[in-house]
Amino acid sequence: MYCTKCYAKLDDTAKIGRCPRCDRGYDVTDRSTWLKRPFPGALRIALYIAATSIVSLVIAYIAAMFQMASASGH
Repeated sequence: MYCTKCYAKLDDTAKIGRCPRCDRGYDVTDRSTWLKRPFPGALRIALYIAATSIVSLVIAYIAAMFQMASASGH
C-alpha cells in the first residue's frame, strides 16, 4: 500500500492510520484512500502518452490551417 499524496509505503497492518511522511489519513478497508502501486502502471502511462500525442497533433493541424488561411490572402 502506498500513500495517494506522497507515494510513501504505508503500514498495512494498521486498520486506520496516517502516512508517516505527509500525515494523510488512510483506511485499509477503503480502497480509495491508498494506492496499490507507488506510481501509475505501464498501460496508464502509455495511454497518457498516446492521448497527449493525439491532442498535440490536432492542435498543430488546426494551427497550420489558420496559418495557411491567413497566408492565402482571403
